[in-house]
Amino acid sequence: MEEEAALALLQRRAVGTGEGSSLRLVLAVSRHSIKSMIKDYKGLGLSNKSIDQAYGAENSDATPHGLLFATQLGQHYRKQYLEALSLDGKSCEEIGSAVKVYADEDDRDRESGNRWLAGFAPGCELKSHSGEVEHSVLQEGKILLPGCEYASEQEVKGLIGGDFHAWAVANFGAEMDELQEIFGCCAPSLCPGAGKCQLKDVPNKWTGGYWDTWTGGLQYAGWMAATLQTQYVNNNTVLGNASPETIERLYKVTEGIWRTYKNPINANRFGGTLPAYLAATLQSAALGKAVLPESAVLPGQAEAKFQWFMGHDVNVALLAELLQLSLQTPSYPPGTSSIFLGALLFELHAQGEEETFTVRIFQEAPTTTQLRLLEAKPVRSQISLPGCSRPLDCPLAEFLRMVAERVQGRCVAADLAKFLEAALF
Repeated sequence: MEEEAALALLQRRAVGTGEGSSLRLVLAVSRHSIKSMIKDYKGLGLSNKSIDQAYGAENSDATPHGLLFATQLGQHYRKQYLEALSLDGKSCEEIGSAVKVYADEDDRDRESGNRWLAGFAPGCELKSHSGEVEHSVLQEGKILLPGCEYASEQEVKGLIGGDFHAWAVANFGAEMDELQEIFGCCAPSLCPGAGKCQLKDVPNKWTGGYWDTWTGGLQYAGWMAATLQTQYVNNNTVLGNASPETIERLYKVTEGIWRTYKNPINANRFGGTLPAYLAATLQSAALGKAVLPESAVLPGQAEAKFQWFMGHDVNVALLAELLQLSLQTPSYPPGTSSIFLGALLFELHAQGEEETFTVRIFQEAPTTTQLRLLEAKPVRSQISLPGCSRPLDCPLAEFLRMVAERVQGRCVAADLAKFLEAALF
């Protein structure tokens, strides 16, 4: 009853926006910095073997170039938010209490967070936090509750019109032909019964499970397009001297195959933890007290004015899917969620003496050329939340209710399910 009364208070306060808005909290969700994505192309029989994959790091780790960009990005956000959050002139201890990076368990996540903090608070030696609660919030797709399993082959086929091969060729056939030319693909053995083999003719096979849901021609094409982009953003030599415009056009293949995993069904079944947790964090800041039990609260979260969740593109993708947010950044195909250090930001604002709370959502992400040239001037745009924003700001109480309506309580932890249930009334 206490939670319901608190939500009713927020509803009474949630009336419009205006001048004199005061920023109270910033929550950011992003992918890590540039990842060393080394692919083994030996089995494809490529004629072009001079593929530069020397990214300066072990496979799946953050690259040195990407970590330099993470530091620069921290400097960018220092300029953007230090004064707005009343942190200008504060000590390292005070900034360390107010600014937190919560990272997933991979080295690239933690190190990206450490470098971001080095830029935001130079000389303060702040470190990202990475523990059990952080993992439970960011490990979407690796923590499945009963009845919240991965989308099946039939369900995914239903999303793309039934015939996977026909969908792949119709939507990505021209790009696959171009990638075949750049990489010199493919070995005849990949196309059983054919004298020669085109990339788009390589059979696709459903595997299901986590991430790589299909193997075959479209997956290989996705690897190739991602390799070109990684070469470009990491300042490597780009195969075939592919231009930024060509890389952008071909990257739609990568996003296409990945979206067969980052789909609405999976968002509904295991993508709800992060938006529910963000909603609970916003409400806690508005009320001045935690709405989740102490065991579910991140280290130092009560005092933190700027909280950065350093995770993966799947976090950005499923969050945008559930909230129906439209993503667009120059130099990427529409809807791209896999931008290195590309973020969704949720700002909590209070207006007036009675502190009417509203939520503002922004996408802020670097272009591929900014990543390559180490120019941390990400493109920022405010996103309208369909069904809530008027025209752009969303009253907090309505935001909480919207999240509660879209997240399946049975697919999140019991504490979050209880919070979501209260938000519906």
